[in-house]
Amino acid sequence: MVANKYDEYFLTEPKMPIFLPEHQAKPNIVFQGAKIWKGLPFFTDWETIREPWFMDPKPMKHDFDQIVAFIGGNFDDPWDFGAEIEFCMGEEEEKHIITKTTIVYIPKGMVHAPLNFKRVDKPILFQNICLSDHYMRLVKDDNGNWVEWEMPEEMKKLKES
Repeated sequence: MVANKYDEYFLTEPKMPIFLPEHQAKPNIVFQGAKIWKGLPFFTDWETIREPWFMDPKPMKHDFDQIVAFIGGNFDDPWDFGAEIEFCMGEEEEKHIITKTTIVYIPKGMVHAPLNFKRVDKPILFQNICLSDHYMRLVKDDNGNWVEWEMPEEMKKLKES
């Protein structure tokens, strides 16, 4: 196949699986711009949520801005949303109940989560967009201290491939 001048800007396969299969929904697609497009501070992943799942049980925060989207899985009508999601924001863990297609902006340093997909009547799409060249999170431990999330060794190996 003849390469085109701008082929480098088209990405059709995930280049960085960052979570082990047991830690992610199916199907899952991850793209990390920094490894592909000369340090572009961006990565995203899409996950199809098909059943209830307590994705993130502990509050966290990041050193980058983030956008998360909860979108109905009906391609003909993405507003057709069949789920109930609890998502907390702020140090006080203000609870928000999501029952329709919603996009959430999370400013750098803002505490967010737990994230609980409590009811899923039909598939929905969860998209995570991080404006960073790396993924890092601080998680609140059981004593209320902020600690850097430790990526398991198996996941580090996947990330480096």
